[in-house]
Amino acid sequence: MTLRVVPWLLVLLPLNAWWVGQIECIRYWSSPTMLSLFYNVVFLLALVLGLNTLIARMSPWTRERLSLDGRHLAVVYVALCITSSMASLDNFQLQVVAMTHWKAHATPENQWATLFHDLVPRDLVVSDDLALRNIVEGGSSLYKPENLRPWLGPAAWWSSYAAAVWLVTLCMSSLFRRRWLESERLQFPIIQVPLEMMTTGTRLWRQPAMWSVAAVIFLMEASNALHSVKPVFPMFPFKVDEVPSLNLGNYLDPKMTEALGLLYLSFYPFAIGLAFLLPAELVFSTVFFWWVYKLQIAITVAMGIASGEGKPPFHDQQMFGGYLAIGFLSVWMARRHFGRVLRTALRRPGGYEDSDEPWPYRTQLILLLTGVVYCFWFAIAKTRMAWWIAPLFYAVYFTLALAVMRIRAEMGIPAHDLLVKGPVQSIPRILGTNTKVFGAELLPKQTLASFALHRFYNRGYRGHVAPHQIEAFKLAERMGMSTRGLFNLMWLLVPLGTLLTFWAATSALYAQGSDAKAAPNNIFYGNEPWTELVTRLQDPQPFSRGRLAASGIGFGGTLLMMAGHTRVTAWPVHPIGYALGNCWAVHWLWGPLTMGWAAKVLVLRYGGNQAYRRATAAAIGLVLGDMLAGGFWDLFGLFRHRMYLRIWS
Repeated sequence: MTLRVVPWLLVLLPLNAWWVGQIECIRYWSSPTMLSLFYNVVFLLALVLGLNTLIARMSPWTRERLSLDGRHLAVVYVALCITSSMASLDNFQLQVVAMTHWKAHATPENQWATLFHDLVPRDLVVSDDLALRNIVEGGSSLYKPENLRPWLGPAAWWSSYAAAVWLVTLCMSSLFRRRWLESERLQFPIIQVPLEMMTTGTRLWRQPAMWSVAAVIFLMEASNALHSVKPVFPMFPFKVDEVPSLNLGNYLDPKMTEALGLLYLSFYPFAIGLAFLLPAELVFSTVFFWWVYKLQIAITVAMGIASGEGKPPFHDQQMFGGYLAIGFLSVWMARRHFGRVLRTALRRPGGYEDSDEPWPYRTQLILLLTGVVYCFWFAIAKTRMAWWIAPLFYAVYFTLALAVMRIRAEMGIPAHDLLVKGPVQSIPRILGTNTKVFGAELLPKQTLASFALHRFYNRGYRGHVAPHQIEAFKLAERMGMSTRGLFNLMWLLVPLGTLLTFWAATSALYAQGSDAKAAPNNIFYGNEPWTELVTRLQDPQPFSRGRLAASGIGFGGTLLMMAGHTRVTAWPVHPIGYALGNCWAVHWLWGPLTMGWAAKVLVLRYGGNQAYRRATAAAIGLVLGDMLAGGFWDLFGLFRHRMYLRIWS
């Protein structure tokens, strides 16, 4: 990275943190980071490309100092992705409100003070009464000493923890880089759109199909936005629930509809475009297993068995087991690679030449171990997690993180989540909260309180940092960038992104008030970890054999399907689809995924290479038209103080 990128980042990173915080947290108008391809980043990248084109026509002095080539643009893209992930609704946005509501929302009626206040470590939360009252009521400022001072310590601690957690995933990405990029040559389909945008000399900007489709979608979304102000403008029903007749549940028995959940047919343009760009087999497998999960529920209801979370067919636990299996298989299939990595680190024969790696393998393993040790220390010493639970907690978390990385590298689904199925939720649900081993509690109250503090980055994995890290290495390969500089930048961006999120969220909340002018979702998200903790304390649950068995079925079923997929040529489905089939996002996207898959299959079968190239440009046009519209109307709405358009969820 050259210094000419720095002025761009100094402007873009705070702007981006403010944008995400306002849209997802303060106003809750839209959800750019709930997608695999963040539309706020796509919009800002397009803005940078436009400004870069203008700079190229200026004086040589200006061009020399400010113009960006493809590698600089890739750095901008990666930096925006990492900091957006830190600011996302599934990351530190949630922690900002949780760190205040534990005390600010304690009342004599809910008895929080009695139930868990003595379990919460004071140096990791905000406990000053004046600072809490000001952020709840609003009309104040973060920059007042009485408001700023109580945040400095907790923000520093959580930034250090973030640096350790995502140093581990960064090292994991680096260790898998050679295997996935050079040996398996995985496709990394999500980065296809930004890569086409950034590559010098690309034919994308000369494709009439891309421009025409993007323009049509942008204008259709503009009409949708203006329809919210003046109904005379037509509305194009892209999203779930906009056309009641497209709810397939309306044609079923009400009891069955309630159990099955969302059955809306939607037409998200960006999702149709992305589905076309993804591997057809994996898209088909995801939709196929979505129907399989629905069929399981339908059979359960038809048999007169109550369905839901913690009840047959335990589809959440099947999905959880499937994710764990994908993470396990990622390591197992790379076992020979890691054998050579270890020999290289120990300087024994049979290893790799690692001079082209981000860091020598020995250094990477030391950094990985350092990050793991700090995570364990923080969890046990600071959040007071039981020492015998911490290894299980991080084994589950990093296995799931690896699974998300693999899914994005191989498939790149438009949105993935694993919503409330991480270790914070799955460990207590399976092991129970009143289970005893040798007379001692397996999950003590202090550990349950620790889980509440760790909930923010385990609520969902939609905006997870790890897949952006491994995708950055793919970008580096394609753009001819230094992987060492990129590795260092990505690690520094984690604590920086954390601090930017604290700044953007707290400054807005002190002005608006989390319980006053800010969106009501701030109350819900801020209370969520603590209400969950109270439920576990007041209504302890036993060990769940059903959930454990379903997780085992999900794990074993994925292993068996992977064995069939690798050994049988005509094996019809990919096991990744089994893990993704019950994702929250797939309930919204099964229609667009089916449309994109069908279009790709038909074009490949009957259209030939030239038709496929034109269709690919049109698919990118669907993505860009929708995402640029989302970004434009987000920012225009912030300027006008009203919501115009929500392109997702």
